[in-house]
Amino acid sequence: MADCGACSACCYLMSVPSLKKPACLWCAHTSRPHGGCEIYADRPNECVEYRCLWLVSQDRAPEERMIADARPDRSKVMLHDARDPDNPNRVYVHVFPDHPTAWLVEPINDHIKAMRSRGVTVQVMIGDRTIVLEPGGDERHVLEGPAERTAFRQLPV
Repeated sequence: MADCGACSACCYLMSVPSLKKPACLWCAHTSRPHGGCEIYADRPNECVEYRCLWLVSQDRAPEERMIADARPDRSKVMLHDARDPDNPNRVYVHVFPDHPTAWLVEPINDHIKAMRSRGVTVQVMIGDRTIVLEPGGDERHVLEGPAERTAFRQLPV
């Protein structure tokens, strides 16, 4: 199983309710700047079970893996699936707020286009701004202000 290496983007971008950690703030338990968790052995289940799509792809055949430049700490974009039975065809794209156009840059933009062509709704979150990209076409819905953000949550077994 692949590991995160020096990436700790999820420790910044995601909220972790059990730690009362909001999105887009560094987790108090993150060793920076090179990643790692100071409470790794006792981290919450939300953190234990979470794997971004870049990390998931590293366990696939070499030709199916996302390239190194797509790793969230390098691309400034982290993708993950909905893990929600009510929205199985939705992917979330969390963008570092200080790099708001990073999701428009290759290779990330190619991944977004490919997902949309397969019928996936892509929800891009940049700070308090959410852009919903429906499957196919160029249709976008922009939501301003505090939007419902995805959070780490324990997955159903």
